[in-house]
Amino acid sequence: MATETTSQNKNFVTPLLVLLLIGAAFGIGYMWQRIQMLESGSKTKEVAGVAQPDAGVEQPTGEVAPVTDADHVRGDSNAQITWIEYSDLQCPYCAQIHPDLVKLLDEYDGKVRWVYRHFPLDQIHPYARPLAQGSECAATLGGDDKFWEFVDYTFENESTDPKAVATAIGLNAAQFDTCLNSEEVKTRVENDYNTGITAGVRGTPGNFVIGPDGETKTIPGALPYAQLKATVDGIL
Repeated sequence: MATETTSQNKNFVTPLLVLLLIGAAFGIGYMWQRIQMLESGSKTKEVAGVAQPDAGVEQPTGEVAPVTDADHVRGDSNAQITWIEYSDLQCPYCAQIHPDLVKLLDEYDGKVRWVYRHFPLDQIHPYARPLAQGSECAATLGGDDKFWEFVDYTFENESTDPKAVATAIGLNAAQFDTCLNSEEVKTRVENDYNTGITAGVRGTPGNFVIGPDGETKTIPGALPYAQLKATVDGIL
């Protein structure tokens, strides 16, 4: 009887183990599929939120706010061509186009001026607005030179900490900390963002190129340098 009972138990346990293994395999497969779907969704959301040449994002078409003394301008203020960029300091495509715009200003010295405006994509870039506010504090404490130094450093180092950037470029930490959450810099960033909405910007970088005759062209995202250069050559 003992031998028979043991055999029966084995016959019962074996199918049970098989069922458990099948269930575990199914569960693992389901979880893996869900993870893949979530990662895919995250990547899709990122691409959809950022204007690129091939992203299918509608180009900005609205009215662009005129350049004023409040704007951050790099290059000759009397240049023939005005390049207005709506940018997000956490945006990888803005980081991609940034050195090309620096190069463009060097190559067309005195002919192109670059106007930087904030357009933080809060839903996908949680550090973009604090960084934008930090850049405004840099301008408040050190003028436009420090503003551009803050922006350059942020993109070059992919920094997400405005206080760390401020320290790296030599700003007073206590003064910067006081400024960072002030209503003045919050309002400045929000005002830029609102002018971008009015201009039809939906992603970053949102670029407008204005020629000497006032004609405005839109540039769809972070195009290669050769195409940026061709745009300028076509206007001059």
